[in-house]
Amino acid sequence: MDKNFKDKAKKLAELFTAISNEKTIQVSLGEKWADLDLNYDPIKLRYFVLYPDNYRIKPEPRKIWVNGDPDDPYCDWTTDEEHALNWEKDGINVIEFVEKS
Repeated sequence: MDKNFKDKAKKLAELFTAISNEKTIQVSLGEKWADLDLNYDPIKLRYFVLYPDNYRIKPEPRKIWVNGDPDDPYCDWTTDEEHALNWEKDGINVIEFVEKS
């Protein structure tokens, strides 16, 4: 079986699963991604199947923890919650941010 065909099938399966789980699907607009409202922007199945790489599941926003002032060039940051909890245990002030998606 052609590897390209298998890769497309896998990508389509992920997208259809995400749709059935009510996840947001995005379409590529060049360098940016736009949310599809599946109630108002019905996907033309033909394009969806032919070009699955033009679609993706909207990524979940990441949480980022910063110790100290985020404007300070010497402050540290992590995306690992356990690491941030260890900072707090050591008495270091930690600020939590949620990355915009």
